[in-house]
Amino acid sequence: MHQLVRDMGRDIVRREAPVDPGKRSRLWQHSDSYNVLRGKIGTEAVQGMVLDMRMIKKEKYFSPSIPVRQNAISFWSTKGNSSLQDVRTDAFEKMHKLKFLQFNKVQVNGSYKNFPKGLRWLCWIGFPEESIPNDFPMGNVVSIDMRYSSLKLLWNGCKFLKFLEILDLGYCYELITTPDFSGLPNLERLKLEHCTKLINVHDTIGCLQKLILLNLKDCQKLKSLPDSICELKSLETLNISGCSNIEYLPTELDKLTSLKELYADGISMNSVAITSDQFGGPPWYSSLWSWAWAQRVSPRIQEIHFPKSLHVLNIAKCNISPDALSKVDLGIMSLLDWLDLGGNPINNLPDSIKNLTRLKTLNIAYCTKLKCLEGIPSNVTDLNADGCISLEKVASCAKGHPVEGYINCINLVEAEGVFKLEPLENADTQVLANMGISNLEPTMKSIVVSLVFGRAYNAGRVRNEYPSFVQDDISSSFSLSPKEFPPHILYHRGVFSTFLPGESIPSNWFSYKFTDAADVYCTLQNVDSHRIINGLSICFVYKCPDAYTNVGLYDGPSIWIRNQTKDLNWALYPAWFGLPEDNKSGMMWFSYWKVENLFQQGDVIQVMGDPQFAEFKELGVKIFYLDEQTENSDSNVTTKDDNPFEDILRNYFSDDGRTYYICT
Repeated sequence: MHQLVRDMGRDIVRREAPVDPGKRSRLWQHSDSYNVLRGKIGTEAVQGMVLDMRMIKKEKYFSPSIPVRQNAISFWSTKGNSSLQDVRTDAFEKMHKLKFLQFNKVQVNGSYKNFPKGLRWLCWIGFPEESIPNDFPMGNVVSIDMRYSSLKLLWNGCKFLKFLEILDLGYCYELITTPDFSGLPNLERLKLEHCTKLINVHDTIGCLQKLILLNLKDCQKLKSLPDSICELKSLETLNISGCSNIEYLPTELDKLTSLKELYADGISMNSVAITSDQFGGPPWYSSLWSWAWAQRVSPRIQEIHFPKSLHVLNIAKCNISPDALSKVDLGIMSLLDWLDLGGNPINNLPDSIKNLTRLKTLNIAYCTKLKCLEGIPSNVTDLNADGCISLEKVASCAKGHPVEGYINCINLVEAEGVFKLEPLENADTQVLANMGISNLEPTMKSIVVSLVFGRAYNAGRVRNEYPSFVQDDISSSFSLSPKEFPPHILYHRGVFSTFLPGESIPSNWFSYKFTDAADVYCTLQNVDSHRIINGLSICFVYKCPDAYTNVGLYDGPSIWIRNQTKDLNWALYPAWFGLPEDNKSGMMWFSYWKVENLFQQGDVIQVMGDPQFAEFKELGVKIFYLDEQTENSDSNVTTKDDNPFEDILRNYFSDDGRTYYICT
């Protein structure tokens, strides 16, 4: 609702009784609600009320002008709040039309016998009692929200509440068991997240035939779910994430034919069934075998079938054994569009993943044992492989934004269609010539270069919720020194790069030389405006005055190119970059940019070298014009194995910026 519309509505309500708030239909000011209840001046006009005692304490609302009946209220027992008083139930006796009640940390004393019976929406955050009194009238209630309450049991016995649709008991840390659900035929949403002492879900939950959402997230003492859950034909979302002590789950989850979202991250699975067909199940079953926490296996645990109706499946941090997932037919869940396998000690993905033709999001973050990604469906647009420290090759890449997806993949040397790192001897000779290093090739066989993966950050940032093996793997990997390689070439979205030791740019090749291009764009002067630019060769020389440490993303050197005429920018953050041998040595970064059609005749070109952690030394640039390059030499530059690498993308500029980032 727009603020002006809200204020207009409040003004209309205020005019109902400018002086006496007890005669207004709605009370949204905490001070008005508190004073009306304290003075017992509420009338049948009141339909809605909001009161947060924390705000009363904070602002010290109190109106001595309102008459207070003798013996009407008792005092707060909390030290330091003696001026604040509890509310008694008889303050509601005249509010026969009260339908909406929103309380927060309010203590109410007395009998609820004469409490308004037309209440439709009850929100009582921090309800102080261990259970709802039996005389509390809830026959017309549609929604009950009692988060952060002291409840141990919602109510005694069975209550018939035919209108109740929403029941939210989240963060009731003392709640031990759920109520009997047989009297709640229209309940649609049941929220019990973070009920950390909950040990039992009542068997009558199967009676909730209209239940759409069941949230049991982080119910850490819950050890089992009743089989009757499989009778919930309308259930669309089931969240048992973080239920770390679960020892038994119903085996026939496939009967939940309406289930679209299943969140089960943090629940360990010790092994996986070979195929459901061998157990006589329907061919579309996707089966997981023996769910248990750590090494404890309940004798009741059996084969578990997932429904084919799933759109979202989260089984991250489930301790899936290295070869377990490969035996599961994920392709059976043909509607799946979001899959989270992160934090599992898996070595590869199952072949069946290629059959997920609707999959859009795949999360495999911190699968630290994963070495190769193959068979990722082409329809995936969001791939997160952050922290896959053993990952060396991605056979196919997501279509998503290239900046994201491979942070801390410190062994990744190839992402098909994005970048590839390989020995310099495999490079096309014309590429080396365009980079200006063909004359250096005979002396490079004895050179060793220290390379660092450019998309890494300090291991101390790894989130604590990941399993201990992930934390151990990450910590050990980041204690390693930079990798020592012979000279390599990096293919990166239309840009070819290599890093070699050196103190200055080769003066006989680069026609432009800058010594002050750190963080400042330098314009290329005297560019022939009558010729088409087809390529740029750039040499960026930098030094490392201090010991290098990974301090954050983008902490490696980068090269920026700008088409000033069209206000377009290209920023290259290489997947790997060279590290000087010591604080006295320099590093030469040679790169060749296939800028076909990115610049038109007369465009003003600017370049910049950003050293980040390092010290800028020199920047050299050479321009290649289309008419001086033969058809077979430059216009079709490829690697020796003819591996197709897309040119610099031209159509991915964001609406709020005109910069394209060339990085992993």
